[in-house]
Amino acid sequence: SDVAALEGNDHILVIDANGKRTQLISTVVRNMGYRSMVFQNGAEALKIFRVQPEKFKMIIVNHDLPGMKTETFVDHILKIDLNIPILVETGYNDQKTKNKFTTKFSTANSVVVKPVVMEDLQKTITRLVKEKV
Repeated sequence: SDVAALEGNDHILVIDANGKRTQLISTVVRNMGYRSMVFQNGAEALKIFRVQPEKFKMIIVNHDLPGMKTETFVDHILKIDLNIPILVETGYNDQKTKNKFTTKFSTANSVVVKPVVMEDLQKTITRLVKEKV
């Protein structure tokens, strides 16, 4: 495989096409002592995850990705690891998107759908990572 082996198992996968937002998210992730791995699209992230899912603590993915749809991406991830915590970030007050994802992944306890509020992010990450058995 052409995918380099990752060191350690404390990675958080961040998939978001917005560079400014991924920078903020990565900073929070790193300050918490995790390693952040950022992708602009789902297909690239999936390639890495598929080879070494055990290296990742959780996934933070934007609800609106270029290329592969976020729903499809999350579907693929859950087929590989049903228990990996996935935070689907929606826009603020975007109830429609929230409902769409919540309904679609209602059987997946590990999928959380909410806007990424930076002040909140650390708490959310802590809670999700702790829940992964």
